[in-house]
Amino acid sequence: MKTSSALLGVLGGIGIGVALGVLFAPDKGIETRKKIGKKGADLSDDIKLKFDDILDILGNLVTKTESKGNDLMRDGQALIEQINDEIKINK
Repeated sequence: MKTSSALLGVLGGIGIGVALGVLFAPDKGIETRKKIGKKGADLSDDIKLKFDDILDILGNLVTKTESKGNDLMRDGQALIEQINDEIKINK
């Protein structure tokens, strides 16, 4: 949770810095608007890439967790079968 908050803070700071830099640049209004639009699109693309990276990390984590859960379940079932076999032998 702290990493995502820090990431959002950094991205927000970058966005504000870019917007202020473009707004105070000595260009004509139309040029400034074009720059704002381009910087906004670039920032949007960066955010999408970061979001995709986060989704990949979460997907990998889910896959690993699922795999470990399946391994534990198989081990548990094998142990139960072994105990049942020992109970049958001791009867």
